[in-house]
Amino acid sequence: MSDAEHGHVEREGQPPARHDRPVRPGIFFYLVLLAVTGGVAASLASEADAGLPVRVAKPKMSGESLDLLLPGDVRADLESPIYAKISGYLKKLTVDKGDRVEAGQLVAVLENPEAEQEYRTAQASYDIAKLTDDRNQDLVRDHTVSQQAADRSRADLLMAQSNLQRLKIMVGYEQLRAPFAGAVIARNFDPGVLVPAATTSTSTSSVPVLVIAKTDRLRVYVYVPQSDASLVRLEDPAQITFDELPGRVFSGQVSRFSRALDAATRTMLTEIDLPNSDQALLPGMYAQVRLTRKQLRPYPTVSDEALVFQNEKVFVPIVTAENRIHLQPVTLGVDTGTEVQVTAGLTGDESIALGLGQTVSEGLKVKPVARKEPGGPAPSAPPAASPERPAPAPARPAAEPPK
Repeated sequence: MSDAEHGHVEREGQPPARHDRPVRPGIFFYLVLLAVTGGVAASLASEADAGLPVRVAKPKMSGESLDLLLPGDVRADLESPIYAKISGYLKKLTVDKGDRVEAGQLVAVLENPEAEQEYRTAQASYDIAKLTDDRNQDLVRDHTVSQQAADRSRADLLMAQSNLQRLKIMVGYEQLRAPFAGAVIARNFDPGVLVPAATTSTSTSSVPVLVIAKTDRLRVYVYVPQSDASLVRLEDPAQITFDELPGRVFSGQVSRFSRALDAATRTMLTEIDLPNSDQALLPGMYAQVRLTRKQLRPYPTVSDEALVFQNEKVFVPIVTAENRIHLQPVTLGVDTGTEVQVTAGLTGDESIALGLGQTVSEGLKVKPVARKEPGGPAPSAPPAASPERPAPAPARPAAEPPK
């Protein structure tokens, strides 16, 4: 056998050569990525079909009374600036800021030399007029002087007496007295300063010598908005709190109100008398006032985070039976700060979506989740995916404040 034949036999004895092309690594990773992406897309599509998880709650019906939280301004029960009726030098101050005074107590003394001199002149004129009249009245009985002369002397006496009384009153204005019992809350002049007289035309720009306030009883000023003004009644209860006095609640009641709205603010001034025998409160303090007012009928009340403001209108997102959002136009009433009263647009049986924000659209598919009440039981979780691993709870969308 030839060598060629031997070589042919050896080639035939070798394993047959493989002609398959090797698989590239890029194709393998592409297939894996495609599988993962398809799974995620299917999961997202499933979640989209299920809807956006959203908290829902039923409107609460307000009772026969409704608490209205408003800011208040504490004022003294009485406050009086003490002006100078006549100009003069401030001779003496008997009190200073913070001092307690009684009604009629002397608080300051002015000195007006011109007024005092005029009073002395008037006193002398009165004395001579009285002496002349007494003499003429004796002489008229003896027919020594005429009745006309006697009448003239009597008229001169009366005019002198009137002028003397007038100047006595003017000199009396040198003494400034407290109009009521209270405390001095301001002093604007020092002894020796020339104090100008406060006339009728300049009293608004004049500076008082002292300011006295009655602080054993205070008035809390509250400005009630137009939507609630018609329901305010005398003796409505009020709870008043102060940040500076944590834990203390002062009870009062509506004492008076203006029965008219301010044209600029559309609010009605309401006053609450508040005893202050321990002087714990000061005029000028800021207060939080909770007014309890009666209602003609109850209204649905929803959380502020349920409100949607679009196109200058107010809506409440209602979850329909098909789990879709319907933007229901509403009319708002009293806003307590965390909840708002709906006076038109709701019946109270709706399911309200919470925290959807201001860009929510009509017909949005949602997945209702029961709202967790403060201090109440947690909402029931969705059914578990398997006995070993429960399904994750749906995420709660963040609430956006009303704009």
